[in-house]
Amino acid sequence: MLSSGEALNIPGKLRLLNRKKRKAQRVVARRKRGSVRRVKALRRVARISARAGRIRRDWQHRVTLDLARRFGTVVLEDLKTKNMTRSAAGTADAPGKNVRAKAGLNRAILEQGWHSFETLVAYKLEERGGYLCKVDPRHTSQTCSSCGAVDRESRKSQAAFACTTCGHRAHADHNAAINILRRNTASMLVEEGHWLSGEARTGRGLATSENPPALTGGRC
Repeated sequence: MLSSGEALNIPGKLRLLNRKKRKAQRVVARRKRGSVRRVKALRRVARISARAGRIRRDWQHRVTLDLARRFGTVVLEDLKTKNMTRSAAGTADAPGKNVRAKAGLNRAILEQGWHSFETLVAYKLEERGGYLCKVDPRHTSQTCSSCGAVDRESRKSQAAFACTTCGHRAHADHNAAINILRRNTASMLVEEGHWLSGEARTGRGLATSENPPALTGGRC
């Protein structure tokens, strides 16, 4: 989601294919190794995966091209997707916690292709003289974009944000997107030697749809 509130939704067909793929993978798990039926089941998984990959790449290319054409600077969280998608299963001696939930998060990250999205938007921006900036992702989803208060309890659910300090309510992704944009704007002001007021430090007073200006050279 953009800081303006515009949602970048993945195609519904891709979600459907991902569900079909998981179902087909469960069928593979039930088939006997080396059997003809298992080979057929594996081929079905491969076909679904290939189709989902084509749809994902097409969607990513269209969205990133649109972003590169509309904005001189795009700001993303500096996420380490490789670390984020590691298994939480642990070992027999030290079993992991919330393994099922972590597996679901890993699957969502991989299915949406966060890393490839970042790669595409970076080179499309560069081709047009734009810049990709990355900011520290810590607490962006727990910080209120209205008052600047940080509280994990404000993140009520995956989609809902309600500040425990000022009562501000917003879509959680929209709230986080505003914080990401403002964090980059604040860091640019510091680099340029400008003193930040209390309002700027908390992120208040900036328009939610404001696009930060392109830097004079290089990437953020």
